[in-house]
Amino acid sequence: MAKTGRSRKKKRGKVNPLAVVLITCASLLVVLVVGLLIAKSSVQGWLRGDEFRDWVVKKASAVLRSDIELAEVKWQGSEIYADQFRAHGYEEAAFSKLALDGVRAKADGIKDGAFLIPEVTVNRFEMEFSNKRNKPLPGEAAESPAVVKGPGVPDWLARYLPNRAEVGEINLSSARVDVKKADGSIPFHMSGVRAAVEPDFRTGIWEIKGRGGKIVVPNQPEIVLKDLGMRWRQRELFIDRCGLGIYGDGHVDGSGEISFAGDGNFDLELEISSIDVDKLVEGEWKERLS
Repeated sequence: MAKTGRSRKKKRGKVNPLAVVLITCASLLVVLVVGLLIAKSSVQGWLRGDEFRDWVVKKASAVLRSDIELAEVKWQGSEIYADQFRAHGYEEAAFSKLALDGVRAKADGIKDGAFLIPEVTVNRFEMEFSNKRNKPLPGEAAESPAVVKGPGVPDWLARYLPNRAEVGEINLSSARVDVKKADGSIPFHMSGVRAAVEPDFRTGIWEIKGRGGKIVVPNQPEIVLKDLGMRWRQRELFIDRCGLGIYGDGHVDGSGEISFAGDGNFDLELEISSIDVDKLVEGEWKERLS
């Protein structure tokens, strides 16, 4: 007699929900990490490419209302370096010429659409106020695009690129400022000043602190700058304090406002001390004043 064998059913393994969750999370984590690495690489490529330099030029042109010339931008770790920066002001600019040599900036990444620069150092700073201004090229916009994209940056990543810059303190090793008239004469010259500048691009006010250097005005002895604290906005200087040395031990404390618009306007209050009157007046006035 043939024996009838019992059919055996294979046992199927039970699916562990916890294992599915763990595998899914691990896969998503890997995708997230890879995505972040790709995004970081793309942003770094943009920052170190010509697209970032073009963005700086366009933003600086819009903020300073000037024609901008910027040398090659070099990265050294987290620092940015450029040999030269030049700005030639348009009619609405606060100045006519601006020159920076040896510009080094510390980069602190991108946050909330802003490129963070906590500190900038400049070897040489020169600014000129005069009526010689550049004219924008036809069709040149006063405001630049929020983001300058390059071919290596996909559209989905463009929204994470900066649309403005936040700058902390700018340290100037040597600053020079000239005011020139139409005939080429210089009624005001300041040079050799060490200064620290804190710009506020939203209000347009720049706070300036400086010391050292000299000031030259026509037909007057050389003036030594001991201490300076002022605010600059467009074509106006608001002097909170100014300590000057003149005639050896002589000292002048000043405050007030200076406007470079039009023919210019000087509204200053000065307190003079320790100056020999004989050096200030001649002739019979020496006998009348003490």
